[in-house]
Amino acid sequence: GGIRGGNEIILRNSIVAGNTDNAVASDLLPSQFGMQTAFSLIGRSEGTNLTPSTTPDAAGNQIGGITAATAINPKLGPLQLNGGTTMTHALQSGSPAIDSGSLALAVDETVTEKPALLNDQRGGRFMRVLDGDHVGTPPAVVDLGAAEFNGIRLIFPAPNAFTLKPTFQWNAIAGAVKYQVQINNVSTGVAKFREATVTGTSYTPSAEMALGEFNIWIRPVFANDVAGNWSTVQTAFLLPAVTWTDMPRTQLISRPTLAWNNLKGAVKYDIWGDNFSAGIKQAFRVTVNAVTGTTTSWTPPTDLDMGKHRFWLRGIDAKGNPGKWSLLYEALVVTQVKPTGPAASTFDATPTFTWNAVPGAAGYQFFLRNQATNAMVIDGQAVAVNNFTPATDIAAGNYKWWVLAVSSAQAGSIRSGGAEQRSLNIGGQPTITSPVNAATTGTKPTITWQAVDGAVSYNVFMNRTSAPTGNALNVTGITTTSFTPSTALPAGDYRLWLRAVDGSGTLSSWSTEVNFKIAAADLLTTPAADPLVTIPTQLLTRPLQLLNSNDEQPLTARNSSPHRTLNSIVTADPVPAADNPLPAQPEIAPAVSQPAYLQLLDHIMEHWQLV
Repeated sequence: GGIRGGNEIILRNSIVAGNTDNAVASDLLPSQFGMQTAFSLIGRSEGTNLTPSTTPDAAGNQIGGITAATAINPKLGPLQLNGGTTMTHALQSGSPAIDSGSLALAVDETVTEKPALLNDQRGGRFMRVLDGDHVGTPPAVVDLGAAEFNGIRLIFPAPNAFTLKPTFQWNAIAGAVKYQVQINNVSTGVAKFREATVTGTSYTPSAEMALGEFNIWIRPVFANDVAGNWSTVQTAFLLPAVTWTDMPRTQLISRPTLAWNNLKGAVKYDIWGDNFSAGIKQAFRVTVNAVTGTTTSWTPPTDLDMGKHRFWLRGIDAKGNPGKWSLLYEALVVTQVKPTGPAASTFDATPTFTWNAVPGAAGYQFFLRNQATNAMVIDGQAVAVNNFTPATDIAAGNYKWWVLAVSSAQAGSIRSGGAEQRSLNIGGQPTITSPVNAATTGTKPTITWQAVDGAVSYNVFMNRTSAPTGNALNVTGITTTSFTPSTALPAGDYRLWLRAVDGSGTLSSWSTEVNFKIAAADLLTTPAADPLVTIPTQLLTRPLQLLNSNDEQPLTARNSSPHRTLNSIVTADPVPAADNPLPAQPEIAPAVSQPAYLQLLDHIMEHWQLV
């Protein structure tokens, strides 16, 4: 059965119902000491001297009959956790126990002053006196039983949700045809953050809400738009996780920028970072907000070691409520090695190769490949520090070199990724940087090139190819990495070479040729003022045979002499010395046999270009 008395039984604002026994007394069996019952509900009265009454009697009691058919159903929920730390039976809508108690008896009998009870059995935020059914006028009347009827009670969130568009759900109220919902944003202090009227027992906002704390009120509306009372304030927390932007797992830099999507309601973000490879928890724990810069990205202030690094992130609202931690973002940091020396070309056959030190690297692997043969000259040489000098001479030629960093065994022996390859010429061959192939320049083109390690000077050599002329430019002893002719060059097509000279006078091989064009000089605005502009009529009407001093041989082709005034520039060394041979290409083109009148016409047109 329910209660069997040994001493006097005192029941106030209580429920004893729904129990079973051998039919002597299902719910209550007092002893010879009797009992005091006031404002209580007794489901079945067999075994007592109480008179059945489905309406409150003079003592405020509701007493059921002696059979199951005449028992009073208190409409209780199952025994479970309904809040607090102890299990209770929650009153269901329409229970006869709602608003049937006595405020005068809702006191703490354990204290002499017998103060009014503030909470029901669940304690905390669960009030003892509450207008749970939202019907009638204040003051509220205490309910019977251990747990006050909450009336409209949020089923979800309870109290946390991890989305910005939660579905608020509550229990139904008997007779209600619709419900009104009001939600205030406690975190930001915005009243009526959302308002809605719905016909069911749930509400999903059409737009996203925000990270934060919210107070919710719900009230039933009965037929003919008769509104019930608002529920007591109920609190929910929307605590969604921040989402990362799309970031690559493999990071080639030691300070990768972490980026995430903005979370509504977040005023700052909490970042947690572990160095997983090294076993270091919270290698980083920082707060990112408007004070520290952008609120949706963060770059570590110090380098990350090679290896695996794990990061989590959460938003924090204006009241300090943190959201749920984000999903894990794991970065595999394989910092790319950046070559720093030597220059792209050097006379040194055992140059010192240098590169940036990679944080967390236990060592490096050095690679050198011959570009002509594609053979590996040095293949993965282990190096402890960030520089390497070959023990033996490297043969003259063109090479590619690169370096990989290697992590410690603890980090999983990871190698750096995306190695940057650097070109290298052993022997000092320079590289022309301007003009470039197929470029068009002015009549005084500035020639520039990359510096060569060990070079003390440079030689520039240029041919004219459109009107074949050797030694169009031949200048030695240049000590800078640029040269501009002091005299304008004729318009036409040119081919350019360059080579370096070291301190002992050793010459490098010639650079790769560059073919470019020099633009024609501006035409005169008054052509008739120049006597060379007008071609004699007789040249256009008949062949003209020009003879030499003996009046027997035609004029020699115009390119036969490098000293001719009209198609040659005075140079420091018109004819290269034997110890300074020309490149294979800049040979003077052979003369072309043609009629003498056409040679003269060509001669006149060339002079016309020079004007």
